Amino acid sequence: MNRNIEKKVLDFCRVKKIFEKGFGFLTSLYHYENVFFHFSKIKDEEKREALSTLKRGVVSVFYTSKLFNGKRKVDKIWLNAADVPENLISDFIGRLLLELKDGKTNPFEIIDALNQLRKIDKLTEQNYSDIIASEKIQKNPHILLKLISDNEKTVLKELVSFLDELNDRSLSEAKHVICKK
Repeated sequence: MNRNIEKKVLDFCRVKKIFEKGFGFLTSLYHYENVFFHFSKIKDEEKREALSTLKRGVVSVFYTSKLFNGKRKVDKIWLNAADVPENLISDFIGRLLLELKDGKTNPFEIIDALNQLRKIDKLTEQNYSDIIASEKIQKNPHILLKLISDNEKTVLKELVSFLDELNDRSLSEAKHVICKK
């Protein structure tokens, strides 16, 4: 038998549009065409209710898809990265990093997915290095602010202020300030 067996990959997007009848279309990191989905794929009633009250672009979803009768349709869907099966995460992170390099996906959407993965400790030091070195981040470094928490932003501001203060002092004064802290 010569069947085309498709590798299951984790996909991601912000909800593009949900129609009143409970179906919609999702953009894809992997496929040119939009991916059809129906609320019937969401078994959790609370998640279904959350999706039904959303407006375009408000929520991010993680999903897998398959070809059915020549059309791509959602196979499984998750509203939270923490619910995604572990075996799908590693390749997905690689795909997000590739998108940050030269993909078509809006970098803020990519950062949204990466931020959810960060919150559940799925990003490595190497991932962070790759994010910072990516073309889209190099062109627009302010996007990184979406990847850090408010507390981390405060610490970063304090660090920048401290470094600016050190630059304005002589070496001996700087040594004294560092020893005080």
